[in-house]
Parts: sequence; structure tokens; C-alpha cells
Amino acid sequence: MPAIDKPCSVFNAFNFKRDVEDRVGHLLSLKIGETELTADITLKQPTDEAEAKVVGVISHFHWDGGTAEPMQMTFNVSVTNKNEIATMLHTTLKSVVIEWKFNIFEYDKEKKEFFLAFHTNDAAVKGLLQTQGSERVLYISDQPGSEVQKPENYPATIGAVPEDEQQDIHLAVAVGKQFVKPWGVTRS
Repeated sequence: MPAIDKPCSVFNAFNFKRDVEDRVGHLLSLKIGETELTADITLKQPTDEAEAKVVGVISHFHWDGGTAEPMQMTFNVSVTNKNEIATMLHTTLKSVVIEWKFNIFEYDKEKKEFFLAFHTNDAAVKGLLQTQGSERVLYISDQPGSEVQKPENYPATIGAVPEDEQQDIHLAVAVGKQFVKPWGVTRS
């Protein structure tokens, strides 16, 4: 099964210009256990340039593509959300359930327009915080990101494994060339 590997431009997400064809990603929402991060960054959606309030700006997304494979995302967040994640790293989480919504936009060179290439179709997808050994795959940098100076933003990484239910991940390779892949396996 082919992997989905989506490096995104943090610079173009913050400073969107229609004539720059870089892939951009928006983390629309993220809830980790009982903590819901604030959508406090305003960006333009590449498809229509409407304003969108987001939790973070995606710099990289990786999924090996299998129904039971983990997903990992690196994204930049505000100072407020940096402090929320840092607090979670230093405390015991009551729950490791995560819910997230995201959109990754790409440019179709034939149609000459942006399209949604990888997304949750505005539905919260649930998973569990990924662990590697005894460590949670949840990190936040103490240093601000270097791609954009203002607003101050901090790189974070999170990994998720699917819950025991099948959920839909929406993909497209061009305008009008979309399909759905399952993530998770429903237990009966």
C-alpha cells in the first residue's frame, strides 16, 4: 500500500499567495484527552481565499496508508497552544484519545487551481495517542519556528493510532480525482 507523505509550506500557509503553488495544510481542530486546543490562527483557504481559524499550520503529514497504521503530523501552533501541549507533556493524561480535523491543499497544474488533497471531510477523526516504547509521540519545541517570525509559532509533533472503528480519510490526486481510504478496523 503506498504511503501518504505530505510536506507542506508553513511560509505559504501564513502568507498565502495564489501564484505560489506550494502544498499547505491546516490543522482545524485537535483535542487530546480532555484538552481542546484553541483555533487561534487565522489563515486563508487556498480553494476560495476565505478566512479559516485553525489550531495549527501543518508542516508535514505521514501515513503509511494501512488501516491499522499510525499517522504522524508536525505542525506549528501559537504560544497559547504551545503552553497547553507543554503542560500535557509534564502531567499524567487522564485519557489518550485524540480527535482531529485537518485539510491539506495541493495545486492542480492542469486545472490551474487548488483542491483538497488529504482531509477528514470536516469530521473529527478519533485515534489514540501513539506510543513508541514507553514514550508518547507528542512533542513541542521550546524554540519558535524559523519559517515565519510573526506571529510567533512553535513546532509540535503528534502521532495517532486508529480507534477500533473504521473512519474515512479523504484523498484526491487532482481536481475531480478523489477517493476515500479507511483508517481503523471496526470490532464487532
